[in-house]
Amino acid sequence: MRKKSKTVSVVSKKEKFINGLFISAGILFVLLSLWFFYIDYLQEDITKSRMIKEFANKELPSAQICMYGNEIQGKPAIAFSIGNETFYACCKRCQRKLMNNFQQSQFAIDPFSHNRIKKSQAIVVLNQKSYGKVDYFESINNFIKLKEQQDE
Repeated sequence: MRKKSKTVSVVSKKEKFINGLFISAGILFVLLSLWFFYIDYLQEDITKSRMIKEFANKELPSAQICMYGNEIQGKPAIAFSIGNETFYACCKRCQRKLMNNFQQSQFAIDPFSHNRIKKSQAIVVLNQKSYGKVDYFESINNFIKLKEQQDE
């Protein structure tokens, strides 16, 4: 009978070190990729969720909203002027759209009085029915009156 010979693979210390280095580099690459994903995408959503809880039934700072998309932002909005009015947008695209469609986009309807008001002069409050969306009010009193009506 013929015996099968076993081949023994001998891996040198240098080869083990290089293999370990490649594995470590791969793990580091994956971890860095996940970190950048968190920073770019998830952190803004987490911040936005915290702000929604923090500003429930309170006036929002205008610098935290996009006046074109009418929603709260997880990061500070871009401030820009049209005439003597300061408006805020989440990105350059929304800024261009707001500027190009200025006659329509600069106004909102007060949910309580139903008057047409300028967004740059309005009191901004979170819409309680739509996640992250905002409403514009002529005054804080209009917001309080609407809230009282809804609570009844």
